Amino acid sequence: MGNTDLNTKSITNLQITAKEEKMLKYIKSQQNEQGHSDFISTDVKCKSNAGIVSSLFKKGLIYDSYDSMTDEDFEERRYKMWCLTEEAIKIVGKPKSWW
Repeated sequence: MGNTDLNTKSITNLQITAKEEKMLKYIKSQQNEQGHSDFISTDVKCKSNAGIVSSLFKKGLIYDSYDSMTDEDFEERRYKMWCLTEEAIKIVGKPKSWW
């Protein structure tokens, strides 16, 4: 993993910022098994973090584990459960609970 500058990293031709890497590590800490995480969209409290999550999603580093569910599957408002993709695992490693 080579640093391209102080604020970005290049992993297999994918550029991520230090803030994106920090968010990936946080999501990793919240993911207790493959396809399940305690980090959901309602946990994203500020616009800055929402932008980071959106960027990670667009880069294919996280996915919504509830993507196939419908609005009727939720008791109240629909939300997303963010999980790491295999590409993200190459960057931050597997969550310890997966071992």
